[in-house]
Amino acid sequence: TFLYGEYHYIPVTVLSADKYTHTVYTIMMMRDCPWWMKTAFTRAVSYWSSMLATFLAFSSSGNFIALTKQLQFLDLVTDIDGIPRIFSEFAKTMKAFNFDLTEWLPDFGLPSLKDVANIKETIVAKMQKESGLTDGQLVIHACYTQYYYGRLQANRILAFHDDGQNVDKMFKR
Repeated sequence: TFLYGEYHYIPVTVLSADKYTHTVYTIMMMRDCPWWMKTAFTRAVSYWSSMLATFLAFSSSGNFIALTKQLQFLDLVTDIDGIPRIFSEFAKTMKAFNFDLTEWLPDFGLPSLKDVANIKETIVAKMQKESGLTDGQLVIHACYTQYYYGRLQANRILAFHDDGQNVDKMFKR
């Protein structure tokens, strides 16, 4: 597919009946459009407006924060299914202005996402060991259900479990 205002040269070879003589014609194909719709123009406007927005953002801290939020929002919107391709391409050009400073900040000792996942696995294993059930996720589900919906609903969840335990046995009451 051709973008607006884009052109390509296509060589076409015409072969004669004797299968030896040939002529090559070069055909220029162009998707014509008004100057303000050409891809080169819209990309230039996008580039210069983002440069101007960055300059204006640095002139005021409130503007800087607003621009940062807008660029983060653009990045999030591109993950939605059904977004037009042209919008996704536009949003990708804005990734050049990434204001994520976490790479340059010192390590404050906060856990990473992998550490949090390991902590969750450790807690589930501990709950599984303490309760005597074979499924640690079931313990979490049963505790949540008992807290918000009561003992009867928690027993219904555990009744479908292959151990056949109920909340009284689980909590050793």
